[in-house]
Amino acid sequence: MPDDTPLSATPRIRIHGPGDLAQALPYLLGHTGLVDDVVLLATRGRRTVLTLRLDLGALAAGALWSATVAEALIAAQADHVHVITYPVGPVTDATLATLHTDLVIAAAARPRPLGIAHVVTVADGTWWVHDLHAPAPAGPGTPIVDNPALTLGLAVGYGAPAPSRAHAVSVLDRRPDPVLTQVKSLIARIGPRGTTTRTQAARAALARRTDRPLDWNLPEAADVLDALTDRHTRDVLVVRSHDQHAWWTWSTLLPYAPRGWRAPVATMVAFAAHQRGDGLLAGAAVHQALDADPSYALAQMFAQVLNLGLTPAQVRDDLLAPAAAELADGRS
Repeated sequence: MPDDTPLSATPRIRIHGPGDLAQALPYLLGHTGLVDDVVLLATRGRRTVLTLRLDLGALAAGALWSATVAEALIAAQADHVHVITYPVGPVTDATLATLHTDLVIAAAARPRPLGIAHVVTVADGTWWVHDLHAPAPAGPGTPIVDNPALTLGLAVGYGAPAPSRAHAVSVLDRRPDPVLTQVKSLIARIGPRGTTTRTQAARAALARRTDRPLDWNLPEAADVLDALTDRHTRDVLVVRSHDQHAWWTWSTLLPYAPRGWRAPVATMVAFAAHQRGDGLLAGAAVHQALDADPSYALAQMFAQVLNLGLTPAQVRDDLLAPAAAELADGRS
């Protein structure tokens, strides 16, 4: 399904040097094969700005905040950091107690004014939450169940990476064919409508999901999928990709999209996932967009963004902000 024109006919993308690519690498790698590691997921204003992967031994040695790590966090202007430990399983209560002690010590030694957000241990498909003002977690923990929608909600709430690449992208898997057939039939019944009506419908669906992911009923999914085929409606929502709820809104809608309506929403997922710092999901989404429609210009452009290794901040500054200004001026 052609998209008329991309978000910006001449996107202003700046590559400042090799350092920008190095900064972008964590977004492109995703969280995979993590054992005996610790991940620092740094955020600013609830947006991911940097991901660092270190040996778990750095935590036990009191070396979590090395000069290199501190400099990276300062350069990223992070205000909080999520700490996720990946010990070698099986994880016992003694393992958790040792990790908890090390985490409490590390939190006290963190660079100021950096705040500690969620602290999580993940191993063998299970996770535990550490309250650093309480005793260590104990017991069997919470399974990371094989339910993409629930796993998505957990990731939103706790910043806990998925246990594998396949699991991470499974949130985008299509609904069964009978469901997609029903959605397609409902879209056909909508009939012609203007840009304003379409934009209002899509904005309302996004607003309903401000606080948490919600599943879609088929009429609502059909309504928004039809709306996103309008270029102006799509662009109005793409420039809000940095809103946290954009990520889970479009990620949970994509499975309902029949092939002919898949490219716009998959591209929306790519933008929103990248803004969250999830390069793995962004890459999977843009691949799905181009698989559904190889000529979809906005997906082609975003594939270049990923290939160039642009950071979320660069995309906001060089693509989203100029597009928002053009929309506000009525030039799009």
